Amino acid sequence: MNTYNLYVDELVQVWKRTHVNIKANSEKDAIDKYLNEEDYDDITSEYLYESEENANPIIGPSIEIFNKDTGELIYSDNERDK
Repeated sequence: MNTYNLYVDELVQVWKRTHVNIKANSEKDAIDKYLNEEDYDDITSEYLYESEENANPIIGPSIEIFNKDTGELIYSDNERDK
């Protein structure tokens, strides 16, 4: 039996929660300011790792496997790479 040295790149998506303080006249104005990247205080950010999931391969590759010795791409779940 042979041993193969591979490395696997996986595209994942994960939610990030950012706590912000925004001075505004209403919640709607606060949302608009945040979405338009206007002046606000970024307090803290945290990645919600429990929300991690594999990305959708329809948009592009989500798993690529390479030969570790040569760096050659030997598998991709992206149709354009097959």
